[in-house]
Amino acid sequence: MISIYNKAILKELNPALLEKLEELETEGLKKARVLPSKSGEKTLAYEENGKTYFLHSRYQPSYEAEKAADSYADITNEDSVVFYGVGLGYHIKEMLKRVPEIKYYLIEPNLEVLYVFLEHNELKDMELGNLEGITIDFGDLEQKIPHILIKYSQEIKLVLHYSCVKYFEEYFEQFRKLFLGSFRREKDRTIFFALEQLKTVTNEFDNMMTVIESANILNCDLEDIKGKTAIIVAAGPSLDDEIENIREIKKRGMAYILAVGSGVNSLLSQGIHADAVFSYDPSVENQKVLKKIKEENIKDIPLIFGAGIGSESLKDYPGPKICMLNSHNYIIKHYLKSKTKDMPIVGVGATITVSGLDAALKMGFKQVILVGQNLGITEDKSYSSGIEYAPTEIVKESQYTELEKDVHGNTMKTSTAYLMMREGIEEVIEISAKDAKVWNATRKGLAIKGAEFKALAELMKEMEPNSVTGRWLETTAEDYDLEYLAKQKEEMFCYKEEVDKQVQQLDSILEDLKKNSELNLYKKLKPLYTKLNLNLKRLEKNKFSVLFVLPSMIQEYHNLIRRIEYFNSISDKEEQSRSIYKEFKEFRELYKERLKVMEKYFETLNNQLEDYLKEKKEIVS
Repeated sequence: MISIYNKAILKELNPALLEKLEELETEGLKKARVLPSKSGEKTLAYEENGKTYFLHSRYQPSYEAEKAADSYADITNEDSVVFYGVGLGYHIKEMLKRVPEIKYYLIEPNLEVLYVFLEHNELKDMELGNLEGITIDFGDLEQKIPHILIKYSQEIKLVLHYSCVKYFEEYFEQFRKLFLGSFRREKDRTIFFALEQLKTVTNEFDNMMTVIESANILNCDLEDIKGKTAIIVAAGPSLDDEIENIREIKKRGMAYILAVGSGVNSLLSQGIHADAVFSYDPSVENQKVLKKIKEENIKDIPLIFGAGIGSESLKDYPGPKICMLNSHNYIIKHYLKSKTKDMPIVGVGATITVSGLDAALKMGFKQVILVGQNLGITEDKSYSSGIEYAPTEIVKESQYTELEKDVHGNTMKTSTAYLMMREGIEEVIEISAKDAKVWNATRKGLAIKGAEFKALAELMKEMEPNSVTGRWLETTAEDYDLEYLAKQKEEMFCYKEEVDKQVQQLDSILEDLKKNSELNLYKKLKPLYTKLNLNLKRLEKNKFSVLFVLPSMIQEYHNLIRRIEYFNSISDKEEQSRSIYKEFKEFRELYKERLKVMEKYFETLNNQLEDYLKEKKEIVS
């Protein structure tokens, strides 16, 4: 039973949780059992679907906890810690022994496991004064996280009980999304690209020839636009209020109207053609954004596209296509080098506005105005009118839990996703707007640092009519170095052959690892672990692997890298070998699957490049 002392503490920290635990106490545990380990220490077993999982080592749980704590050596007494997964508390007590002054929060997704933890540990003996909370309910956690952020230091650390992560994956995925979303200051830009990781890579294959045959927007003749005004039109609900102003601006040629994403369709629904549309979404769904332009065969709206855009979006686009490159276009940068110019890039982030704004500033506009950039709920709407594919149901306010100031100083509801978008926009303004002014003309929109609010009607008073010309759209394809392209093409063949050899070696190493593990020949395993690490490092250095395969499975690859540190902490040789074999086997299977996909795209690309080089050679001769 849980002691009266623990119940008293829980009654203060989380009374709803105490009620659940007391109900469980009455019903009895069905899945979690405490058993003795080989060393005599307690270990925790959990039964699920006829299988028994051990949440601690079956041999030396305390030694396992010491090794786990070693991997968090960067945590100091000044830090705050969220422990995800409590088990029997070995790792928590070890961390508190090393850094007793940390403020900490306990999260355990499984009620029975939490009950066993509280049954076998006294919270009053675990630096109780520093315990900020304990929970099992993610809904409860979602409400508490804003308060934790205020109370905890900025450098909050997450300590994982890896068995909890491994055996309760579904719960951890929920927690991970919530944790990363709430602690948005820990920005990881790869999250954005990982959403469509495989599609992003294959798109660059598909789009290579279009990129070669297109101009780079930052290398176009931009003299006529320098010193002029651009309006970046997004699809926020406040755009509806500015339609007539934009119509007048377009009619009188007062500013260049640059639509970002779905903003182009709101304008089209009102009979307004943007001077260009920016788009880079890698997903198949991005076709919807450009569908109306294609169906109506509109030829006067140039598409400024990212090299990783969904290839379906480029197909049959009726207007001019102009490319913009970013720092993540590794495949493009490997094959292409301009003979006479640099290959300038634009910023990229969680919204197309980041790229559109950065491009506009680097193109030389003296003034850039943001319209329809609400970044939150405005009058129960999140989209402007005229977008056929936009959600029609009323906005669910539960999705917008963040409260921030709008441009008028009022409180508005927004989300962590929108806040990340704002951070990207603010970074572009700080870095690229050295010689230009950025205005935010979005009524009731989220305040953006570096973009002062001013109504569009007021800004129009200072605009000059007849400022827009079409000369900046008179483009020619980049003059790429064909010798360099041919050399890079042949070089990649060599890297591809080397990858095939490395995969064969990985198969062989894993086979040896399996055999020796089954025979309990643990002394022979250490050299095999070394070979596994060397094999992985070779894959990390091989250009075919780095450019094509690993980016298409970036999350799984990063997960393996993180797990390697954990493997070293497992003292049980049998458990260690089993874990290493399982994780590397899963990595290998996915790697081979993605390699097979990439081989088809690689073959197609090489045939296209071969034809292109042959055609260019014939023209020269």
